[in-house]
Amino acid sequence: MAKKNKKKNKKQNWQSYVYGGATDLIQVSDDFADTDDGNSSKPTVLKSTYTPCYRSHPVLDLGEGLSIRGGSCKNPTVKDFDIYIGFDWSMDFTSRQFPWNIGEELLFEVTDQSVPKDVEEYKVLVDWTIKQLKDGRRVHAGCIGGHGRTGMFFAALVARLGTSDDAIAYVSENYCEEAVESKSQVKFLVKVFGTKTAKTTSKYAQVTTSSYTSPSYFTGGVLPKLRSLEPGTKVDHLPIKGNIWDDPDEENV
Repeated sequence: MAKKNKKKNKKQNWQSYVYGGATDLIQVSDDFADTDDGNSSKPTVLKSTYTPCYRSHPVLDLGEGLSIRGGSCKNPTVKDFDIYIGFDWSMDFTSRQFPWNIGEELLFEVTDQSVPKDVEEYKVLVDWTIKQLKDGRRVHAGCIGGHGRTGMFFAALVARLGTSDDAIAYVSENYCEEAVESKSQVKFLVKVFGTKTAKTTSKYAQVTTSSYTSPSYFTGGVLPKLRSLEPGTKVDHLPIKGNIWDDPDEENV
């Protein structure tokens, strides 16, 4: 017999906030209602109608007949490229990761809104990628939304190849205006790859799983705002000005 007064326990699915508008995640309401047979029903699943920006990112022309594709390393828009490079731990690996299969997948993790901790290895990655492109291999690189870390990588490629004397502006104009998001990323490109400086593009700090170990990281007012939202609410960016990680790796720049 169904209870007259059902106690509903609605919780926000943390991942739906973590990835925001950057990926095609579903919004989940953990609402297990009692049924007539005494069992609990499955949670309600609400699909987001938001279309991530990275789905419309054009192929970036690097000059010399070279080009590269960028976006999400979790949900790349192309599935048949030769090489996939990811900058976020959420990267979706396929059978390409195994050395006995055709293709390559590699994760070079960089904290969201930040810069590589191992600068020398990152420079090797840039040069290695250029070689792969010159060898005719198709390359896709991505983070979560294909903006900050992906844009930084693309600007490094442009600078290394000499495609433009203003690498950040070139990527912004020919790939996405949101590319290269944080102050530390701009400083990194200026110092390591000799690019011209530029204004940051991130108006708000985006919540991602690569920058904290638990939701308790957001005790300064962010988590309560998340909890106050109704299940299924779409969250793109949290209303926090600046960078919530406060350029954690700026000492590496």
